[in-house]
Amino acid sequence: MAKTTKIPKRIAGVKLPKDLRKAGNALIERAQSPEGRQVLTAGLAMAATAATAALAKRAQTPPEPARPAPEAPDAPPQGTQSAPDPQAMADAFMGAAERALGQFFGKRV
Repeated sequence: MAKTTKIPKRIAGVKLPKDLRKAGNALIERAQSPEGRQVLTAGLAMAATAATAALAKRAQTPPEPARPAPEAPDAPPQGTQSAPDPQAMADAFMGAAERALGQFFGKRV
């Protein structure tokens, strides 16, 4: 039988309401199941992908003012890097998150 984790009544001197503790305990219980781990992994991967996209967008420099060259509608703008493959990034983050969650919620001796 697995050891159950309960949220304490007080954290850092702040009393937590009972309904909040009950909801938190239910979430912890669900997160310890294989389906819960998969949901957490997917959420972490999506958050990491969004953070990476935001950083890439911020890192782009504005194009130098020059005479514009005619471009094809499908061509990427000049002076920008091509976007990383989002599926490859998501797969990498999913693998890392699964390993991390396995360490957090793995079987304890």
